[in-house]
Amino acid sequence: GQLTILGGSLRIGKEDVSISLSLEAEFHFTHLIMKFRTFRPAAMLVERSFDFGKTWSTYRYFAENCPASFPNVPTSNNLTDVFCESTYSQVFPVTGGEVILRIITPKNQTQPRDELVPEDLRNLMKMTNLRINFTKLHTLGDDLLDKREEIQEKYYYAVYEMNVRGACWCNGHADSCVPLDDSIRNVNDMVHGRCDCRHNTTGLNCQFCKDTHNDLPWKPAIGRLLNACKKCNCNNHAERCNFSKEVYQESGHISGSVCIDCQHNTTGNTCEQCKPLFYHDPNKDLSHPYTCLPCNCNTDGTVDEGLCDPPIHPQYEGVCHCKQNVW
Repeated sequence: GQLTILGGSLRIGKEDVSISLSLEAEFHFTHLIMKFRTFRPAAMLVERSFDFGKTWSTYRYFAENCPASFPNVPTSNNLTDVFCESTYSQVFPVTGGEVILRIITPKNQTQPRDELVPEDLRNLMKMTNLRINFTKLHTLGDDLLDKREEIQEKYYYAVYEMNVRGACWCNGHADSCVPLDDSIRNVNDMVHGRCDCRHNTTGLNCQFCKDTHNDLPWKPAIGRLLNACKKCNCNNHAERCNFSKEVYQESGHISGSVCIDCQHNTTGNTCEQCKPLFYHDPNKDLSHPYTCLPCNCNTDGTVDEGLCDPPIHPQYEGVCHCKQNVW
């Protein structure tokens, strides 16, 4: 990820400062821990984006005096709500103080590994960017007594440690994540952004089925229910397919394949038909590469430009649409 400090820098006497963390993919954020050399901020807020910085929403407000710093922001402690808390904004300790934001706590953590995180909590955890906005310094009232610049410069933010914890999110279809860029060196405790997908899924977060496995609608894995993507139903005449909701519903929720680029002179959603001017050999299985044979009808003696019907007897060829008095 990329770390950016906005507001010039962590300058002495500067109140409005932002620290921004831009990540390479979607992660599931669990908690933030910041440690300070000086006073913790008298007021601050933490924001997140899950669309790579296009839009932002607030995770949490922190203030010594919530009503004064953030009017109309509730002080509820429901983790799925946006609220203000004062626990981490007091003057003491003067040094070594922490600010902690937890999304996952012992109360709402799903302990079994194969449990699916509740949807409201999962949406709250989604993150591609994190932004910490410091908005007010602790000045102990000196700024009210003396407006000189040297007095203002006695106070500043001094972050000496920041831990952002989370996990790559793979919808249950991967056990590990790998770097987006193969040249990135391995760093201890670093969480990478590309899932090492299984169950015939693909995408940064295993959020799609592979082109070769689009017979069923994509679903996340839930516990022991893998919901693996199913190979395209193309009768061995095509590798890739698109999933069609309409076809899936018409099949009674059995198959939704619409095959791409049918080979061996076949056509149809599942390459189950022969192209015009070809007929199905009744002696061969539908999946055989030579299941469709040419009609070989003389176009001068036929109607329908040489089309034919399947043979009446397995030993015969396709039945041409002959003109009257021609056979």
